[in-house]
Amino acid sequence: MGKINIVVRIAVKPGRLDDAKANLAESLARMKVEEPGTLGFEFYLDEASGNLTLLETYKNSEALLAHLGNLAKGKPTDAIALTSVEVFGDLSPQAKGALGMFAPKFYPLVMGLGR
Repeated sequence: MGKINIVVRIAVKPGRLDDAKANLAESLARMKVEEPGTLGFEFYLDEASGNLTLLETYKNSEALLAHLGNLAKGKPTDAIALTSVEVFGDLSPQAKGALGMFAPKFYPLVMGLGR
């Protein structure tokens, strides 16, 4: 099983973007040290709505599971809410089950080129 890509749409409460960014920056700092299998974790801002799109990339299912286990270490914030989660790639049954709480849509890999 190979690389996994995830697209997460995040609604940011009005006037709370700075709070959301501060919370997410703490998570990123922890990931840089504790999650070597997290290959990418990038937030993009929709300037019109103030909402965020997160692009996540993991080396494999084990790296994704490590990330999910690390989520509990962060401080929760009420500044954001996940609106959708799309998962691209072939996941282990354990990783697929662990994502169930996010009600994701799964897209198995058909073919492609990744480096």
